[in-house]
Amino acid sequence: FSEFVIAISTSKMSVPAIPADAKSAKALLAKSVKDVSELPASGLLESIKQSVGPKATAEQKEGAAVMYKAIASSLKGGAVPFLLPLLPDIIVLAGDKKSGEVREAAGKAAKALGKVVSEHGVGNLIPVLLERAEKTTKWQETEVCLKLLQTFSESAPDAVAKRMVDIVPVVSALMWSTKKEIKKASAKTMKKVCESIDNIDLEPFIPALIEAITKPENVEDCVHALASTTFVSTVTSSALSVTVPVLDRGFKTGKVAAVRQTAVIVENMAKLVADPKEVYPFMPVLAPALKKASAEIADPECRERCNAAFKAVAAIGGKATEDAEAAAAKDAEDEAEHKRAIKIVWRDELVNAGVDAKLVKDASMECVLDYTAAVAYGLGKQSEFDQHEWMDELAPAFGALKLSKGDAKLAKAIELTLKEVERLTMEAGGEVFEEDETDTAEQLCDCRFSLAYGSKILLNSARLHLKRGRRYGIIAAKSAGKTTLLRSIANGQLEGFPTEADGLKSVFVEHDIQASQARLNVVGFVLATVNMEGLTEQMVKDTLTPIGFTEQMQNGPITSLSGGWKMKLALARAMLQKADILLLDEPTNHLDVVNVQWVVDYLTGDVCSNVTSLIVSHDTKFLDKTTTHIIHFSPQLKLDMYLGNISKFVERYPEAKAYFDLAAGQLEFQFPPPGALEGVKNRGKAVMQMIDVEFTYPGAPTPQLVEVNIRVALASRVACVGANGAGKSTMIKLLTGELKPSKGQVIRHPNLKFAYVAQHAFHHIESHLDKTPSEYVRWRFGQDGLDKEAETKTTMTITDEEKAAMAKPIEIVYEDEDGKRIKEKRVLEKLMGRRKEGKEYNYEIKWNGKSQDANTYMPRDELIDRGFKKLVDELDRRLLAMEGAYVRTLTQKNVREHYAKVGLEAELCDHTRISALSGGSKVKVVLGACLWPQPHIVILDEPTNYLDREALGALGRAINSFEGGVVLITHNQEFADFTCRETWTVANNRCNIHGTADWASYAQEAIELGLGQDVNTDAAGNTYELAAKKKPESLKPREKKQMIKLLKKKIRNDEEMAPFEQECADAFGVWEM
Repeated sequence: FSEFVIAISTSKMSVPAIPADAKSAKALLAKSVKDVSELPASGLLESIKQSVGPKATAEQKEGAAVMYKAIASSLKGGAVPFLLPLLPDIIVLAGDKKSGEVREAAGKAAKALGKVVSEHGVGNLIPVLLERAEKTTKWQETEVCLKLLQTFSESAPDAVAKRMVDIVPVVSALMWSTKKEIKKASAKTMKKVCESIDNIDLEPFIPALIEAITKPENVEDCVHALASTTFVSTVTSSALSVTVPVLDRGFKTGKVAAVRQTAVIVENMAKLVADPKEVYPFMPVLAPALKKASAEIADPECRERCNAAFKAVAAIGGKATEDAEAAAAKDAEDEAEHKRAIKIVWRDELVNAGVDAKLVKDASMECVLDYTAAVAYGLGKQSEFDQHEWMDELAPAFGALKLSKGDAKLAKAIELTLKEVERLTMEAGGEVFEEDETDTAEQLCDCRFSLAYGSKILLNSARLHLKRGRRYGIIAAKSAGKTTLLRSIANGQLEGFPTEADGLKSVFVEHDIQASQARLNVVGFVLATVNMEGLTEQMVKDTLTPIGFTEQMQNGPITSLSGGWKMKLALARAMLQKADILLLDEPTNHLDVVNVQWVVDYLTGDVCSNVTSLIVSHDTKFLDKTTTHIIHFSPQLKLDMYLGNISKFVERYPEAKAYFDLAAGQLEFQFPPPGALEGVKNRGKAVMQMIDVEFTYPGAPTPQLVEVNIRVALASRVACVGANGAGKSTMIKLLTGELKPSKGQVIRHPNLKFAYVAQHAFHHIESHLDKTPSEYVRWRFGQDGLDKEAETKTTMTITDEEKAAMAKPIEIVYEDEDGKRIKEKRVLEKLMGRRKEGKEYNYEIKWNGKSQDANTYMPRDELIDRGFKKLVDELDRRLLAMEGAYVRTLTQKNVREHYAKVGLEAELCDHTRISALSGGSKVKVVLGACLWPQPHIVILDEPTNYLDREALGALGRAINSFEGGVVLITHNQEFADFTCRETWTVANNRCNIHGTADWASYAQEAIELGLGQDVNTDAAGNTYELAAKKKPESLKPREKKQMIKLLKKKIRNDEEMAPFEQECADAFGVWEM
């Protein structure tokens, strides 16, 4: 056992003879050693070593074992560093061929050591036991080792779990032993050590996994059972240690079904691995098996699953995928170097703390320093840096240095060593902590904690260090746990984080209004929601007035406030509570540019100069202006701390460039291709249009919007901007039909399908939180493809007044069998279908009280004029939905693949309830559901809310590559600039258009320049070629005449020409005409 050395000076040392009976041994020990500091010089350790050699008598061997037990029982933890190097010799005695007394005494001696070793010290004994159990040919030795492992499974389960990767191969091999005693003991040991595995997903299968190790015929059944399991718990090496042997056999069956299921298990488990190093030991098994199956299995679908699993494993295995042995060797080398460094630190800090330098550097103390360095390393690996825990764990081992628990010298040495070990551990784990040493601000907290959501580990012993008055931006990938962290702080659930009881007030800043509070005025709302004794109405008014709340606003209903004013109110409520820490989750959501700047000024101004802020935001410009530090969720489940704002952070962490550049990033979204629209041959042709629209809310004295004229085409990329409350969302609701205009026309192509994601996107799913995303989509579109949510809109619901109007008889004229024209009044029962005659749709009417033979057709416009618009729209929707249902069936597999294209993982799609999803994932649920019908136009109201930067970039790139039209309502200028070429500015009750509104020119120009693909594919998979680039000479005489006339008009009015028009003007000499 090379790590621990027993180096006892033997010069002029008398080596006492050791008695073979326990009573005499205890007497000799009591006489020779008063405390553990006298043990090295007593000669007893050297006597034990000499008495276990091959030439020793049975009495000497028994005496050595008895004395070993006596030392362990009497001196307890202080003796462990000295006894541990002798353990292999004691285990050898347990297999002594000649003497049963020696074997019995050795077994008791090993057991005695097992009882006194500390929990963190157990990790240093396990390698000794495994090495001996694997190498020995004597079953009694093996049995002693196995029994000790069983003991440790109960006394130190965490230590056993950490070593499962080493334990399982040895014990599973012993389960095949022909010796019944070993077979029985190893089976019992395997069962006991597997109890240390903390993975609720695997717990029900552990008996089957153990059985499959010894019964290969059970492998297939075990694999199929595991494949049907939903894995949600974080996967560690202990869980893999018992699973991988069975998976290896699953691959070796060669059966397609078993191999496919094995690959599924590997892929699912790989996604839940938090620390890549946990996988390294298993790469020599998994990587070759998956690679071989990907190349050799006959079934293509199985090969695809194996290849996906290989990619998942390779993504976390890194270099270990190709050379696992080299990776493992490097880890072992790093560990040894780390322990050597800690040993040096112990020696220096003990001397610095005032311990006798001569004693510390004495050769006999080497084993103490080796042992304590190994224990300190283990504590660091588990991110255990509590000084009291270190004192409890290490004080006994330092007894040989005449130190004890509570000793000031030892406390000082532990304090200094702990800090150095923490630094070394952070460096080894890639943990970053940047601190301004000149910053004298008050420290609010410096704690380590772990954080989980359900059974998923989000942070593992992460450090959080906060100072007063500083502003920390929190950066992380999607669903990493940013909001969970803030909520845990606010609820006082974060281990070690100071709470209000400790004098630190943390307030979660939010502006959500409960239904029961909707009737309150602003002042009343503050009084009802701020839990503060002695708060008066006047105190509330004194706080609100300086930040712009007029008396009318303070007395007005809380629901009348826009998003910007609600955020101001939320911050005011936090300050009334005298917050020390503000917890802000997406504070700029729903805010226009003016209000975003107000929040920046507020957080960086004098009001918050003594307040610390923790900020989660996708708005990088906002973070750049506000933050003094960046906290980054690292892949190692730590919180890295960087000085400076996000720009400085990106300099140090280039991979985070996606936080700045929306065009960067690895995540990809893809919108489904829209189908062809009848009569629309040009992507620039308007398919949605508002003409001279005016709208007034019921009871309002003045119109909200007047003279609105806008158009949307398949080529549209529109950003709709304006101040909060200007009427942007109202205009979009008029465009989509959710509101009816007071005046003017709203025209939509009868076959048009559009997706509308509202500003408060979660209202789409608030009644379906108990469903998974897959179940929600299948519910929503499960009836012939019809959108059940669309049926609930007020513009789709027929009112009692409308029903009464529709019930009035209509006079029609029809011809009887003799050709005679007959006038008759009839009542419309329902619309049966439609057909196209020329450029117009005619609808088949079933008349009340008449047979199908009496059905007649009526033009669309006439039906709408007679008040049947909702019936017409309903039939159009039904027919379109049926077409869509034919193109793509509503299966769980199709829904899963659809959601994958908007960044929602299969696990979340199929197995996670919507209520358990993060805000960003819920937005993806809504977006994916709205895109299911493969719309031609996508309308997104504040799509940047709740999405992280990576998802925002993916959304922007998907919009840019979408073959349909897009309209965005957004306050995020960066996102608008990235995606849009036209701007609708809503202000002063009107909509002003900027940029290029003539999308026909864009579409035509794209065709002429040969941009994009030569062949397009519609939603049904049909392909059609784009028109070739036109040339002036290709125009027919009539077209040439019309073009010259148009060009003369444009020249006369000084209007801009499209490139093709300019070519024609040059070719036809129009400039000189």
